[in-house]
Amino acid sequence: MMKLLSNNSIAGFVVGSAVCLTACLSIGSNDSEKVKDQRPVVSSVTMSPDIPSSASFCGKDIDLTRYNMHEGFDRELSSFTYFHSTTMLLVKRANRYFPIIEPILKANGIPDDFKYLAVIESHLDPRVSSPARAVGTWQLLEGTARQYGLTITPTVDERCDVAKATEAACRYLKAA
Repeated sequence: MMKLLSNNSIAGFVVGSAVCLTACLSIGSNDSEKVKDQRPVVSSVTMSPDIPSSASFCGKDIDLTRYNMHEGFDRELSSFTYFHSTTMLLVKRANRYFPIIEPILKANGIPDDFKYLAVIESHLDPRVSSPARAVGTWQLLEGTARQYGLTITPTVDERCDVAKATEAACRYLKAA
């Protein structure tokens, strides 16, 4: 008798669980379908931008057939494509600082494309400083800045002066 009661209890539990599970699934699926039907259709597909077949820097072609160059180009292009707020900030800063940087590069015989080095180094923020204590638009270390003619005192740091730092960066680039 005890064994019979035990089997009936187990059978009742299994049947009851199956009925509850079926009821929950059917109720839940109807609700989710209603919610799905009421959702606005918004495209949310994120795609990698197409990598061009060729690119040049300072008049030289970049070999995008090399895996590391292709991957690096893809990473940077994706970064600037999908970080809209950062990209917009950089465009605004470029409009402010490129008119200062470009003539200095030209006067020193440095290719115009090197202005993008400042974009990568500092996001064109003349006050930025790195954990390694590089400062300014060109991210010059104190020793390098002094070596190329910039003044650094407790109250003055010419690495933060875009024009003076660009002149120093030109001397550095020519020496390199």
